Amino acid sequence: MSYTVNVYRLVVFEEALMYKKTFTILTILLLAVALSGCDVLFGGGDDYSKNASSSSGTSIGGIELQDPLDNTSISTASYNYKWRYLGNTGDIKEMRISINDHWINISTANEYYNEKFFAHVFGQDNYWYVEAIGHDDSVIAKSPTYKFWYSNNSPSVGTPSTPWASADKNSMINLGWGMIAGSSGYKVYAQDGPDKRYIWHTENQNVISTTDYRVFPNNAYTYYVSTIDGSGKENLSVGFGGSTTSPEPIIVGIQTNDNLNGNESRFYSVDLPITPNVMIRLASMTVMDGAFELYNNSYNHLHYENQYPDTSDEIFNYVSGNAADTYFIKVINQSGAAGTFTLKVD
Repeated sequence: MSYTVNVYRLVVFEEALMYKKTFTILTILLLAVALSGCDVLFGGGDDYSKNASSSSGTSIGGIELQDPLDNTSISTASYNYKWRYLGNTGDIKEMRISINDHWINISTANEYYNEKFFAHVFGQDNYWYVEAIGHDDSVIAKSPTYKFWYSNNSPSVGTPSTPWASADKNSMINLGWGMIAGSSGYKVYAQDGPDKRYIWHTENQNVISTTDYRVFPNNAYTYYVSTIDGSGKENLSVGFGGSTTSPEPIIVGIQTNDNLNGNESRFYSVDLPITPNVMIRLASMTVMDGAFELYNNSYNHLHYENQYPDTSDEIFNYVSGNAADTYFIKVINQSGAAGTFTLKVD
């Protein structure tokens, strides 16, 4: 009996040695692959680091960045951002790219992308990543976040002449400048903090005005316009100022009647009491395709509601703390034609 047991132990011991050798060989092989610089694709999880690997073809979260632009620099006003979705394209509703928190949605669910975008900002670090959106509007894949620097030297065209800014409706700032002959277009930036943000571009030298819609009441902004030459280099203007006016107050329980021109918007302020439910009614619209957004007193976005053709009441649940608070409502005319509307909060 003891002989049988010893044989059994010997067999188990030899098998253990065999598995240990196999594991060691596999470990050495994997280490060799890693050291050789081969690309390894990962099929799950997110990497939010701004210092992710810059190897071409790196993929985390099911999106492969063909040209990550990590810790490098570019010198042109536009760039072809390249990536590939690794999963089943039937699972995605759309792709979207974030360049410095400027979102660009791409409605088609193609596997490969090589898109020309202008949203990077001159003279500062830029950050970008890509997300895949499922049919339930959830994020089903996300690439790493990459950083690159954008600047250039010696553009062949001058800066835009006599740029100007004027506030309109307390939620928009109109911008304009003089045409520069020989330019290939213009880019516009806004700044109300340490970094500039891209707001608009054109590849037509004769288009010399635009509007900044990402503004809030009682704020001052600095704008920059750049010309783009034939090689894609920018010549940035000096900064010029624009500011917005105060929001228009409305009283709880009192209906407000107003009008907006096509594609205009306007901010209203309202002091809300302590209550779990607030009803905001945007109705009786004539011509205009109306929508509204709700913000708290720090201009943090709380809600968006498209009220056309549905003009039913909308109930908001909010927590205002131990005291009443001021909220801001932005009414938006999404049509190209002027229209009237009524707004009531109770």
